[in-house]
Amino acid sequence: MATWQFDLSAVQEDGNPTLPAAWRFRVEGFLVGLYNPSMESDGWTMFGPSDGDRIDLFFDTASCEVSVRIDARNDDRTFIATVCALMTLLRCSLHSAELGETIPPNADAIYAALQRSAAWRFALDPGAFIAARARGG
Repeated sequence: MATWQFDLSAVQEDGNPTLPAAWRFRVEGFLVGLYNPSMESDGWTMFGPSDGDRIDLFFDTASCEVSVRIDARNDDRTFIATVCALMTLLRCSLHSAELGETIPPNADAIYAALQRSAAWRFALDPGAFIAARARGG
């Protein structure tokens, strides 16, 4: 993960990030019309650039998982709206391990969480962020 990326995982109501295998096709069907897969390998498809806004789909025959990376350097509310629509389709929320909280599929809630992240602090002032990290802060 790049410093400017805010990572989120799709989670079911019980907080479980493991989704039914068949949901893979819901995710792909939704995203293929919006983003071309930028990278694919066995069990993984990335929609979007590796260093920007993207949605990753991990899958096998038994389950799938969806992760989201928001590029804090961009103010792309369209991407966040797309994430909300996908999460609503899946009836999922998003979990931030960094913040230790689950976020509803609501653009304002996601944007507010982004603004509390290290990625946001980096995007606002990379030099100060790097200096603070070097000092252990």
